Amino acid sequence: MEQRVGSLPTVAQRSTSCGLAVLQVRGLRQTVTELLQASSYAKRLRDTGLEDELARKLRNLPELERAQFLEELAQEHEPAALALAFRSLSREGTIQLLCQRLRAGNPSSREWLQLGKDKIGTRRLLALVGGMASGDSPTAAFDALYWLPSILRKAADDPALRRIRNQVDSAASRAGLPYTDDEIYEIYSRFQESESPRSPALKAEFAGRFGRTPGAIDFVMRWIEGYEFPEKARNRIARQIAQARARYLSEHSSR
Repeated sequence: MEQRVGSLPTVAQRSTSCGLAVLQVRGLRQTVTELLQASSYAKRLRDTGLEDELARKLRNLPELERAQFLEELAQEHEPAALALAFRSLSREGTIQLLCQRLRAGNPSSREWLQLGKDKIGTRRLLALVGGMASGDSPTAAFDALYWLPSILRKAADDPALRRIRNQVDSAASRAGLPYTDDEIYEIYSRFQESESPRSPALKAEFAGRFGRTPGAIDFVMRWIEGYEFPEKARNRIARQIAQARARYLSEHSSR
C-alpha cells in the first residue's frame, strides 16, 4: 500500500457537526469506561455483554471513525481494541487501524498483524507492509518482518518476504547516507536526554531540520540503540555514532 494513511481527527472532533453522533460518542465513552473498570481485575478477562454493546454502537459509526475510536482505545486497552476491531471493522478501517498500530511500534505488533491477515488477507497484508517499507515507515516494516514468517507460515527467505526485506535494507542505506558529525551528535544527545527519545514529535523535528524523513531519523536512533548498520553505510555511520558517544560521555563526565 503506497498511499500513506494519515492520522484522523479524534472521533469527537469529527462528530461535532451532528448532535446524534455526539450522543453516540458520549455513549461509547461511557461504555469504554465501564469496560475498562470491568476488565481491571484481569488483563485479558473482559465483560462479553459490554463488548457486545460497544460493538453494536461502533457499527453505527462511519468506518474510519470506528478505526480512529479503536486506535484511541488501543492506547489504553489493546486486548479489548483487538477484539472489537475484529468484530466491527471492514477492509478500509482495518487498513487504517493496522497502519497506525504498526507505526506505533508497540509490543502487540504480532496480534495486529494477525488481525490484518484475518481481515484483509495475506496478499493485501504483504502489500501494506511493502508499501510501508518503501514509503515513510521502513522501521514499522522492519518490525513486521520479525513476525510475518510465523503468522503467514512462510519461510524467512520466501520471495515475498525477501522483497520487503530488500526494500527495508534500501531504506536503511538511504537513511545512513551522509550526515555531518554534528548532526549525529545532536541526535545522539537528544536521544540520551529525552524521556521519549523515539517520539514522533522528536523524529519530525530532526527530519525537518536535517532534510530527512521521520523514518530515516528513526533508523539512526535504532543504530544508537545497537541495531546492526546497513552494509553501505556501516563504516561512516558506525564511526560517527562511536564518536558521538565518546564526545557525549566526555562532556557529561566533566560536569
